[in-house]
Order: sequence, then C-alpha cells, then structure tokens
Amino acid sequence: RRVVQREYLMDGKWGSIQGSRYNLGDVSSVLESTAGLWKFLKEKEVQSPEKQDEILATLFNAGFYKRRISLFSPWGPRYKKSSPIINEEDLEVKTLQEIRSLFEGIRDRGYSVDFLLVPADFYGTNINNLSSVFVREYFSSLRDFAKSKLDDVCTLSVKSWSIFKVEHAATYDVL
Repeated sequence: RRVVQREYLMDGKWGSIQGSRYNLGDVSSVLESTAGLWKFLKEKEVQSPEKQDEILATLFNAGFYKRRISLFSPWGPRYKKSSPIINEEDLEVKTLQEIRSLFEGIRDRGYSVDFLLVPADFYGTNINNLSSVFVREYFSSLRDFAKSKLDDVCTLSVKSWSIFKVEHAATYDVL
C-alpha cells in the first residue's frame, strides 16, 4: 500500500505533468510526530548513533502502524560497590531517573516503549570476579528500583544476559 502519492500541477489544476508536489494525506501527522521525537532524541544524545536512517524508519513505522518502540540496555554491576543493595542515593538510581526522563519524553510525543533491561550477570561473575550471590542480589535490587522508577513510562522486562544469550545462541553463532 502506498502512503505517499506524487501529484502534478498544470495550469493551476492538479493531476498532470508540470510542476510537482507530494500529497502526504494521513501521513503528515506521523511525519510531524516522528520529526518531533527525533529532535527530542537528538537533543538528549550523548553520542551520535549508527544507522540513523534505520532509527528514523523505525520511529516512523511505530507512529504509522501504532507499534511500540523496543529498546534495551545491558547493565553491568558496579564492581567497586561493597554492598549489592542499591540505595536511593546511588548512581544506578540517577541513571534510572535519566532513562525515565527519556521515556517520558517519548511517551509525551505519542509513542510507547517496550524496555528490556539486560543485567550482565556473566560479566559480573566471570570478568569482574564478583560472587554469584553478590551479582544476583545486586540485580535483584536493580530490578526492584527499575520497576519503581520506570513501570509507568514503559513496559519493562528484565532478562539476565546469560539467559538472553542462550535464547539467541543462533544469532551469536553467526556473528
């Protein structure tokens, strides 16, 4: 189905060959909301993302087809932390509040977010040599804070990296 149609202007009447314009029909409001969301995201960016055209296409399709935007974030444990329990004054909470602010901006522009938080449990135990108990308690605490800070601005899922990697093993084998 074509959503954009080319029309022509000749002698003040549309439909012929000379001069042209695009009739965007119902798409113009989606283009406006996509542009507004893109501008918001560009203002928030810390570094320029790769494949910006694909990101724009994803945002447009989410608006046009009323789909949710899927985002994910891997999250490693802080290896110099003495306690696995996260407190309100910890940097993790500040980061969750920044994510919340971003998701509020997305929501306020008419989009919905599915957010997958991926605790890097394998990284914590095998790279940082943290105990599995510490890593498990840390990510349990992180999950609780993430739910309290993000549940009303996104659909939140939490899946550890070790489980995620097993579920997507075929993809990793190709890479």
